[in-house]
Amino acid sequence: GFPTFQKEALNFLLKSPVFGLTFDIGHNYGCGFLDEPYIMEHKIYLRHMHMHDALDQKDHLALGTGALDLDKYLVLAKEQNCRIVLETKTVKGLKQSVHWMRNKGYGSCDRM
Repeated sequence: GFPTFQKEALNFLLKSPVFGLTFDIGHNYGCGFLDEPYIMEHKIYLRHMHMHDALDQKDHLALGTGALDLDKYLVLAKEQNCRIVLETKTVKGLKQSVHWMRNKGYGSCDRM
């Protein structure tokens, strides 16, 4: 999770219209969801989301192969009109993630 000094710095930066938040959902899982309360409190500043699945100590997994409630984060991304980066470590994982998104009805993944 974000230490106090990082939250203070983020709060200061978010006063400027040129700054926004990026939410990495797999890393949030890895730290026990400690980042999520801060992100949700400041979701109006959410501009980008790094989307990948995670399980146990592994992240950057293809969507649908881990433990995350991905639909919850897709709804948040849509509500906040933020961009999503599919963040996998392999071409195979990226293709699986695109396929998963299409099966969920997100079309070409250009824009939700």
